[in-house]
Formats: sequence, C-alpha cells, structure tokens
Amino acid sequence: EPTEGSVKINGKSVIVKNPNQANEIGIGMVHQHFKLVAAYTNLQNVIMGSEFTYNYSMGTLDLKLAKAKIKSIQEL
Repeated sequence: EPTEGSVKINGKSVIVKNPNQANEIGIGMVHQHFKLVAAYTNLQNVIMGSEFTYNYSMGTLDLKLAKAKIKSIQEL
C-alpha cells in the first residue's frame, strides 16, 4: 500500500501492486542506475530524455517549460 500520494488514470484512482499490473494499465518504468547519473529530483527524472525541455542556446534544461508540461500530464 502507498504511504502517501495517489495515481489516477482517466480521473479514477488506481493502486498499483506490481510492475506487471502497472504495464497492463499503461504505466511504464525507466530504471536509473546510480552510477550512470547523479541523484535526480522527480522533475529531473520525468524530463530526462525529453528534448522539448532543453534550452539549446544555453545548453540547459528549460525547467519552467518542463514543469508546465508535467503539470498538464498530471491532470490527464
């Protein structure tokens, strides 16, 4: 059982008990090996590999845009 927070799919709360169940309802997972990247925040993990979050002129992540995109995803 979760200790806090919730997961909703199409407005309906779900409790995911194992990875197979998560896959069945469309939730994927990307493993993060601790030796490949530093400890990241939840935001950094979600946007990793998402090109739309990069500010190419400065070579940095556009965190404001990333937060907006994630907020829109959370509300689905």
